[in-house]
Amino acid sequence: MKRFLPLSIGLVFALLAAISCSSRNDEPTAATEKSASEKAASEKSVIVKRTPRRAAKPRRTFTEKTDESGLSRRLVTVDEKDVAPEVATEKEDEADSSSTASPSPFKKPGEAALLRISGQGAGQTRSQASLVKCTNNLKGIFVAAMEYAAAKNQFPHASSSTRLRAFHSLNVLLNSSVAKSLTSKLFVCPSSFNRPARPSTDGKIVLGARNSSYAWTAHKLSPANPGILAACTHHVKNAGVVLVLGTDGAVKKIDAAELDPANGHLPSGLSP
Repeated sequence: MKRFLPLSIGLVFALLAAISCSSRNDEPTAATEKSASEKAASEKSVIVKRTPRRAAKPRRTFTEKTDESGLSRRLVTVDEKDVAPEVATEKEDEADSSSTASPSPFKKPGEAALLRISGQGAGQTRSQASLVKCTNNLKGIFVAAMEYAAAKNQFPHASSSTRLRAFHSLNVLLNSSVAKSLTSKLFVCPSSFNRPARPSTDGKIVLGARNSSYAWTAHKLSPANPGILAACTHHVKNAGVVLVLGTDGAVKKIDAAELDPANGHLPSGLSP
């Protein structure tokens, strides 16, 4: 018996050590399972939060009604209590947005019409001012052309083998001795898109297609011969007229409807 006592004690200690080791190995496994379950629950909750809520379909009641003509009509009624909260909220938002819409800037109903009329009046005023300015330009050109005709016995006219343009003859006027009293702005109509020509270093002005707004006679004219010396067609769109400068110095308005639109509303005998 004494021989087996140490052996039994050793077996007991070995069994206790094995039990303690197995319990230690089981603790991390339980913690790992717990963390995995918590992670799955959190992912499930996130998925549930992101899932949009579907609006419930409202109940519809169908009834048939016969009118006075004997025709039966099918009426559909919707129970507002069954409307989903999201749909009701959208309807309330639309109602709030319509009720809180920005007010009209006009305090009275007639103010918009008055502003429209005043805008038309301002446009007519600008058109009339442009006509006056253009008329003064033509008269200023005529004064210089008369001084040139007094010395040459004819108005400025260019002889070109190519297509004769108005600025060719006007450059003849600018190259003469009377050019000192002329400016480049005098040859530009306020209603056109042309721009005044820039003088060169020696002060000379040379016109081009973009620097001249007026048509000029294509024939040799003298002060003794009555005729049309120049014209402006840049008022056809706004005022419906063409300004015409005669050899007598008078500037007249001609209705654009009386002139051929295929020729650019130009009177005959003029170069554009």
